[in-house]
Amino acid sequence: MLDINPNFSTQRQIMRQNLKLVPTNIEGIMAVEAPPPGFDPRKANLSDLMKYGIPARPDPARFPKGAAIWDRILSRTHQIIVPALRIRPEVKKSLYQPPSSGKATNTSGNWSGGVLLGGGPFDFVYGEWTVPGVSPPGWPNPSQGDGDWWSVAWVGIDGWNSGDVLQAGTGQHASLKNWVLTTEYFAWFEWYPNSWIEITNFPIRPGDTVAVSVQYMGVQNNLGQGLATLSNLITGQSLSIAFSAPSGTTLQGNCAEWILERPTMNGSLANLPEYGQVAFTNGLACSATGGTDASQAQAFTMTDNTGNTLSTGSPGGTDWNCTYV
Repeated sequence: MLDINPNFSTQRQIMRQNLKLVPTNIEGIMAVEAPPPGFDPRKANLSDLMKYGIPARPDPARFPKGAAIWDRILSRTHQIIVPALRIRPEVKKSLYQPPSSGKATNTSGNWSGGVLLGGGPFDFVYGEWTVPGVSPPGWPNPSQGDGDWWSVAWVGIDGWNSGDVLQAGTGQHASLKNWVLTTEYFAWFEWYPNSWIEITNFPIRPGDTVAVSVQYMGVQNNLGQGLATLSNLITGQSLSIAFSAPSGTTLQGNCAEWILERPTMNGSLANLPEYGQVAFTNGLACSATGGTDASQAQAFTMTDNTGNTLSTGSPGGTDWNCTYV
């Protein structure tokens, strides 16, 4: 682990206490207020950064990669929006599904990508990726006929050997009905086992590059607090959302992930659409005192119940490439 700042844990406490929050259309979920016009985070003091959910610039001598990402993202002009939200109608489950008997532990029925095990407990994870276009396998001549195919790309904390996941990302859904193909692409966040929530006024399209982070903000009123930040680097829109853990749920922080998944939907494991490749870039994960990059993660490959590979996860330096097979 690399030391980011000696007061990293203190920063989180200051941020939680000083966040300027405004209500959303879902009770109990708050948005971080937009900074005033002309606000330049590169010139702001620590207290003002914390008001708007912006972490302090990492020490470039101790964590040069984190400092470079901070400089690049915050040098852009962002349109900060108050999110409009809706609870998705599907019941989604994102916990790691262990392999069948005799399979290696880096094989999963639903995950592909990189999982960082050890070095925590983690309380922050960040990554960037380009939203993939999706279609039924074999389209325009699919062999399976009508149906639905789902993939979700996300960064998160927990979900492997724990019963919760703090996560945010993009959803990609292809539906074929009477040989008419429809697709939908959307951004979402979740603290499982609570429902996943779509951000309806934050449009994304295939080819858009998104930057996504989730962080654990500690405990308030006996509930864990999370903060999800999403930016579309093509449209320039950004938002941050503060929300609570499900009642009775405690963040373990035992792993951090960069994942392309076929989720369990309404009790059944979803069919995986053709998606090409998703490259998670600039992956970072932090604990209370330090950080590391995604190059330390372990590769996970997605297989079906007969052992056939559906999606691979392979490292590329500090990036993770998920590839449809």
